[in-house]
Amino acid sequence: MTELVSVIIPSRLAKRSGSERLWLERALSSVAGQSICAQASLEIIVGLDYGQYLPSHKTPEGITLRSVACEKGHKGQAAALNAALADAHGEFIAILEDDDYWQERHLELALTELGRFDFVSSSQLEVNEQDEPVKINYFPTPSGWVMPHELFMEIGFFDETYRLHLDNEWLGRLNQKNKCRCHIVEATAPIDPNIATPWLWSELQSKSVLPAFLQRLPSGSRLVKSPDDVPNVIRTINPEGGMASTRQDDEARDRSDTECWRLIEDYGCVSW
Repeated sequence: MTELVSVIIPSRLAKRSGSERLWLERALSSVAGQSICAQASLEIIVGLDYGQYLPSHKTPEGITLRSVACEKGHKGQAAALNAALADAHGEFIAILEDDDYWQERHLELALTELGRFDFVSSSQLEVNEQDEPVKINYFPTPSGWVMPHELFMEIGFFDETYRLHLDNEWLGRLNQKNKCRCHIVEATAPIDPNIATPWLWSELQSKSVLPAFLQRLPSGSRLVKSPDDVPNVIRTINPEGGMASTRQDDEARDRSDTECWRLIEDYGCVSW
């Protein structure tokens, strides 16, 4: 394999504990440590809000790294993603938020499945800001998305009018195209809800999610088990950002409700 993979990292430089440089370096290090690096070339494009600059950081050896800022008047996660995506040159697109990171075989497994499917996503191990496990989540978070560049161009850029459910909106358009999807889950995932998972973290796995998720996928889509016991995407929960803010901020909760109703009107459901 000699293809170029564009790794898109939207970095809002959001408020959170620790150093922005260290958060970013952890994400970059996980990209540089991918097992696929011996067979594929990687470029990393960091998308920023207008007027922002990357904090000082270590650049991974052998990987092209550049940043691009949104145009004036554009701001938010969707805008940061779009700015970086517009600058991507790879045959494949992979997304990684700057406070998340990948296990070393994430891209290898995802690119292998793209030989059979149109789009790949992954379950994730959610951790707190101290990197302590909280739970396993089966929602297809963008940090697990891998796809051909041509598929992304067919579906289009993120809708910048969405602040909280931009991923659901994009997945709604993807599902309308009836693309065959693969969702990679850990080896011990309870694909059969009647079978318990006899492993150390089984209490972290939300067993009720997978059947509902399968019902929302287009025909021909599949759950595929990874050979690894831990999800290949590690997602950090920022207590002050994203969906977490809806639990303590009335304005954020109202915005989430409004966006969900838009999704239901446009796609018939909040798409996964």
